[in-house]
Amino acid sequence: MRLITAALLVLSIAGCASTPLDIREQAARLGLEARVENTGALPVQTLQPPQVDGPLLRVYLEGDGRAWITPRAPSDDPTPTQSLVLDLLATDATPAAYLARPCQFVRGSGCRTWLWTDGRYSDPVVEATNRALDALKARLGIEHFELVGHSGGATIALLLAQRRADVVAVQTLAGNLAPGEWTRLKALSPLRGSLDPSAVPGRLVGLPQRHLLGAADRVIPAAVADVYLQRVAPRCAERLVVAGADHQHGYAAAWQQLSRQPLPCTLRSRH
Repeated sequence: MRLITAALLVLSIAGCASTPLDIREQAARLGLEARVENTGALPVQTLQPPQVDGPLLRVYLEGDGRAWITPRAPSDDPTPTQSLVLDLLATDATPAAYLARPCQFVRGSGCRTWLWTDGRYSDPVVEATNRALDALKARLGIEHFELVGHSGGATIALLLAQRRADVVAVQTLAGNLAPGEWTRLKALSPLRGSLDPSAVPGRLVGLPQRHLLGAADRVIPAAVADVYLQRVAPRCAERLVVAGADHQHGYAAAWQQLSRQPLPCTLRSRH
C-alpha cells in the first residue's frame, strides 16, 4: 500500500476553521495569565493561574494544531484554530494551566516547519515543553504535575512523564499514544525524528493514567491506544471509550465527571 503524508490526517483534525485562536481572548475567557516561557529558541505560550493553593497542578497540553494547510503544503503557523483542551479547562474547578506546543501563538528563532510536521514529537519539542514545566513549577511553588493531553498533546504528556519524577498522573483524550503504530495503521509516511512513548516505557509502567477514546474517532483508531497498553503494560491504567465522541468533539460531559474521579492508583510522587 502506498504511503501518504500525515498532512491528510492533520487536515481532517483541523476541519473547516482557518482563523488561529487569539490567546488574549482565551486568557480573558478562562481568567488566566497569558505568559510566554522563554525556553530558548522554541518559546512556549502558556496560560497560568495567578497562584496555586496546594502542591499539585493540572496542566493541559495542546494538540498538534494547524500543521498543514493542504496535503502538500505545511502551515507557516501551527497555532490551533480550535482547542478541545481549552474548552475542557474552562469547566475544570481544579487548579489548572495550559501549555501550547512550541511555536504555537509565538515564534522563536528555532521555529521551522519540521517541528510541527515530522518532528512534532521530537526531542527539541519535548525539551522546550519540559523547560516550560520547570518555569511553572518555580513560579507557582508547586511540587507535582498531572498532565492532560489531547491528540498529539497526549504524546507529549507521556514523553514528559518518562523524563520527570514530578509527573504523578497522565490523562489523555483521543491520544496518539503510539505514533509509530498510528502511521502504520493509517498507511502514513513515518514521522522521522519524532519519539514514540510506547517504545521505551520506563516510568510509564507505574504511572497512574486514564485514556479516553472517541467511539467515532476516525483520525486515531482505538487500536493505537491498545498497542500502547500492550507494549507498556501499565499497572494503573483505565481505557474508556466515549460514545458519540470523535477526534475533536464529544468529551465535555465525560470529562466533567471523570476529571473529578480518582485515577486507578493513588497519586504519589516518585523521587
